[in-house]
Amino acid sequence: MLESISDFEFFLIGPQFLTQYKYQTDISGLEIQNNLISVLELQQDENIVEVCYNSEKKYAIVATSKNNLIMIKGDKKVGKFELIKSSILQSSSSNNLYNILSKSQSMFLLKLKKQRDEKKQINKDKNKATEQEKLVSVRISTIAKTNKGFIIGLIGKPAFQVYEVEQDNSEQEQYILNLVGTYFIKDEHIYGIHQIHLATYEIYGALTVIYFNRSAYQVALGSQQVLNNIVSCEIVYINLAKVEALKSVQKEPFEPLFEKGVHKGTIFNIATTPMRSILASVCDDKNIKFWDYSNDFKEMFSHQFHETPLSVAIHPLSYQYEIVFKDGLRFYFILDDDLKLVHNETTKVCNALTYSKGGHILAAANGNQIQLYNPLTYKMINVLLNHQTNLKDLLFIDRDNLLISQCQFGILYVWNLLSGERILEHAQKQNKYQSLCYDFEYDLVVGVSDQKLKVYHEKGQNIVLEVDTFPTQFSAICISHRIYQSILLSILPLQPQMMEPIEISVHQFAVTAIKVSPDNSYLISSSIDGSIFFSKIKQFINGEEITQLDLITRGDTFALNSLCLCSTTAQEVRQEQLKELEYRLQNFKSDIDDAKEVQLNNNDYKLQKIRDEHTKEIQKVQDQLSQTIQQSDAKNNKIKEDKKNLISTSKKTIDEMNEQNSKKLLQIYDIRDKLNEKLQNFIKQQDEERRSVNQEYQQSISQVDDEYCQKYQDLFNRFSQAMSNKKLDQRKFKEVLQQSEKDYETFYKESQQSLRQNQKNLTLKQKY
Repeated sequence: MLESISDFEFFLIGPQFLTQYKYQTDISGLEIQNNLISVLELQQDENIVEVCYNSEKKYAIVATSKNNLIMIKGDKKVGKFELIKSSILQSSSSNNLYNILSKSQSMFLLKLKKQRDEKKQINKDKNKATEQEKLVSVRISTIAKTNKGFIIGLIGKPAFQVYEVEQDNSEQEQYILNLVGTYFIKDEHIYGIHQIHLATYEIYGALTVIYFNRSAYQVALGSQQVLNNIVSCEIVYINLAKVEALKSVQKEPFEPLFEKGVHKGTIFNIATTPMRSILASVCDDKNIKFWDYSNDFKEMFSHQFHETPLSVAIHPLSYQYEIVFKDGLRFYFILDDDLKLVHNETTKVCNALTYSKGGHILAAANGNQIQLYNPLTYKMINVLLNHQTNLKDLLFIDRDNLLISQCQFGILYVWNLLSGERILEHAQKQNKYQSLCYDFEYDLVVGVSDQKLKVYHEKGQNIVLEVDTFPTQFSAICISHRIYQSILLSILPLQPQMMEPIEISVHQFAVTAIKVSPDNSYLISSSIDGSIFFSKIKQFINGEEITQLDLITRGDTFALNSLCLCSTTAQEVRQEQLKELEYRLQNFKSDIDDAKEVQLNNNDYKLQKIRDEHTKEIQKVQDQLSQTIQQSDAKNNKIKEDKKNLISTSKKTIDEMNEQNSKKLLQIYDIRDKLNEKLQNFIKQQDEERRSVNQEYQQSISQVDDEYCQKYQDLFNRFSQAMSNKKLDQRKFKEVLQQSEKDYETFYKESQQSLRQNQKNLTLKQKY
């Protein structure tokens, strides 16, 4: 999105993007002025909805998806405000559009509120949120600037809020946001406001509202995805002057462009009538709408059916309507704002019907048959047979003596209604016709098929013209085609070298029906996109545009109703009547003058009385004004004296306070000097103590080192002595060990000898 700042500056806006650009004319390029997305400090799931800029006060308001309103000025954020939900979430069931009420109205509303509270205690379901509030939450959808502030539109509630921005005088660059009012639109089928646009002087505004019909609303309950597919947008005008005057004028300020909405689907057929400038249209949204295209091009009323209407026809006297459904025909009378069903006729597939120019015959398709009805008695008067398939178009010609019928196979029949016989049959063997028409006056059959326009003469037997229309494929003869979704007219005479096609691009999708208004003023076309266009038809003679009145006043043309034959007696009678009328006119004039004089006298008397009362009232008001001025002067003088006394008193008080403050300041300075002196002494004392402690520390360290060295030397000497003693003990041990070994060997030998001797002695004893 783009938001203009000045002639060469603008904002480029995205969900997570806000940059200020400036167009440099000298270098022919864009220059980034400020990247403001970091200034906004948005949350992780918070996006920008829209931005509005006030060029006079140089600030911008950024609306976010979290219902926050962020104010930025230059490259700084000067304020952040939240949406005021207290006024939005108030009950809109009363359809109250007025912010300021009179005392009697307030009492009445309090009584209504009390009654609702009593009913809520009985029925708890009324305390629940409405179905529309269950579908979506209230959030900001759009924002538009005003001279004093801005307007925001809401989604989830059919309402908008008006805010005013004021600067805080106490603090610089601080702003206050004031809610002027919240205004609801009286329509339960409005989902929210999509866009707001204000006029230059902010007197009028246009709202694009999101709308869904009753059946779609019932389907969409609880399903946001379905809701997104069935809603549509419509335009509503708003008179802001009425909104400002709501405190005294109880009048609806909202005015929809089309009160009953527009078509929301493919328009199947349209119908006109020569008696009135009205148009009927049927659509696949199950609605029939009636439009008045005389002056204002406004919608008269709309009627919704339970079934889909397929086609419509209007009686030439515009009192009766015939509508086709799948199950048959239905006759309706038109009322002021609705339709009344008067007769129902069961038929097969019916896609075409039409009234005769005189209104005494209704022709309706019943499959491949044509049924003729009397619209006054609703009785069938004749049946025309022998079409090969279902019919698609019917048309009365030649003063209702002939009927043209065309079936879906592209076959054209022309019927003589007096005899009930076919007088013309035309078909193409190779290719099927898309559309056919017959001109009885010139005996011409015109058809389009396979991207070709063909004209036949002598009841469709001899071809007189064939024109290649590639790449265009027509769906109606010389009127509309479906490929380029536009309207094509062919200018006569029908000669290939003189044919001049004129293409008028109006619709976005294919054209479904086209009509010329009975007064030849408009070319009316409908499309599958649900749109209806009225194209003005202009007539030219010798290069000058003319009207129907110009045709009558030209010398070579005459109005038939102005030509007649009159007798002399009739002229004399009329002259006598004229004289009598003139005499009556003079009497009426004299009576009117007398009544006028009496009325003037009465008015003068009343005016003089009013002047006297007005003079007295003025004198009374002047006296009150003089008294008020005297009282105000006395009050002003008293205020001035009080001001002088207050100023003198404040000066004395200020002098006394200055003297006291100077004395206290001198005392504080003395205390500060003493404290500084004590601080210096304390610092010196701490330095001396630190030196003495360091000396004691060094002495202790040296003493500990000496003791350590001495103890180490003693331990080392003792260790050396122990090692020498160890070695001496080892030598002694070895000597003792060697001696022990020798003694053991000696003992061992001696023991062996003694044992041997004992053994011998034992042996000898045993012998003996």
